[in-house]
Amino acid sequence: MSFWAIAALVGTLVVIGLAFYAGKLLFMLKAQKQKEEAFLAEHNEKLLKSIRIIAASMLEEQCDFSEGAIRIRVLTDHLLPYKSYQEQFPALFDLYDRVKDMPTHEARNNMDKKERRQQDRQREAWERELAAAIKEEARVLKNLTH
Repeated sequence: MSFWAIAALVGTLVVIGLAFYAGKLLFMLKAQKQKEEAFLAEHNEKLLKSIRIIAASMLEEQCDFSEGAIRIRVLTDHLLPYKSYQEQFPALFDLYDRVKDMPTHEARNNMDKKERRQQDRQREAWERELAAAIKEEARVLKNLTH
């Protein structure tokens, strides 16, 4: 066999090997992308289910609007890919912005009773002010899809 025939054979084998390797990498990339998409869909569906439950609880008055606004805001912030829902649900996000810095749990329990009652009255006033809009937004949230 001549030198050029051997070089052509070796070159052909290298090209075939590289083509096989490239195909294997493309297959692995496709599989990884499918896993990522499945994870994303499952992740978002879990969050959306929680959002729908909270919205229904708010409408049935099992969850007050402030707590619902806080929980929904946190959940919508974790939907992927990220999308701001502030324009779609302005009343909920407005209430969230008003109550987000109010103490909760142990910090609330450590507050003076008078100060705690004053904050409760302020929070309840904000909830009454935004109640109609929040109920309408909660109706939309009960059927939210990403």
